[in-house]
Amino acid sequence: MILLVEDDVEVHEDFCWLTLGQLKQLLRYDNLVNMDSRTVLSGIQYGDGANGGGTRHDADTASIELFDRRLEGFPRNLYLSLMARDKALHRFEDIISWFTRLKANAEIQVKPIPLNEVHKWHKNEYEIYHETHHYFSVIAVEVNASTREVVSWTQPLLKHFSCGIVGFLAAPINGILHFLVEARMCPGYRDFIEMGPTVSCGEADYRMQSKIAPPFTEYFYNAEGKSVRFSAILSEEGGRFYHYQNRYMVVEIDSPDRLTVPGNYIWMTYGQLLDFIRHTNYINVEARSLISCLSFL
Repeated sequence: MILLVEDDVEVHEDFCWLTLGQLKQLLRYDNLVNMDSRTVLSGIQYGDGANGGGTRHDADTASIELFDRRLEGFPRNLYLSLMARDKALHRFEDIISWFTRLKANAEIQVKPIPLNEVHKWHKNEYEIYHETHHYFSVIAVEVNASTREVVSWTQPLLKHFSCGIVGFLAAPINGILHFLVEARMCPGYRDFIEMGPTVSCGEADYRMQSKIAPPFTEYFYNAEGKSVRFSAILSEEGGRFYHYQNRYMVVEIDSPDRLTVPGNYIWMTYGQLLDFIRHTNYINVEARSLISCLSFL
């Protein structure tokens, strides 16, 4: 939620007021803006008010005047991807049909089982871990904190062993920037399938070396130079994960024709991604985090 307040708000010593622009700038630095804030920022809708003040958003122009800023290059293309919705590869209704069809044809069975029946997991004095020493372990922590609801508590946390990669591939289609979205199935999702970024790969080094990485991971793992439009290491939700980080990336390629895209992927514009964030259980938390990092200013 975002609330607009008109009365004075008492600001405690561990709070401060920031502009949206300042938050967007801070997202470019590693481990400054937490997951909850990124999720809230992703829900801000720009389309209704951004086309004002004499703004030009003609796709044929090399630059765009937005308020007092000149947009060129990737910021310009991102802005057009927000505003020029009539040039999207797929209509909103077509994306709904694609997503509904995938959900209708998917099969998944999930049932709780006793912990002592989970295969290949073991425990010692301090953790529950997989016998390969990959994926993650479950640890217990004791916390003392002076600025939380209570001053001390104990809890379990998931501890991962290395950094992952979360990324969107972007490419121009019909002259408008599109993002490659995956319909991703996970047993913990409420509806089992949600729209996510192109790649969500934990333990990226291990998976790439073992050749078991998800499709398109190599575009991020080996990315360099001007193709990288955004890159920052961001921490995941600290109330559940212990020091877990992902490198969040946006990588642009010159043409989508070089890709073989499976049926559970689809190209969407920035504006369409924001449209789906308005609705519950469409865009997953990793995609929302990455969408919050996008800025045409």
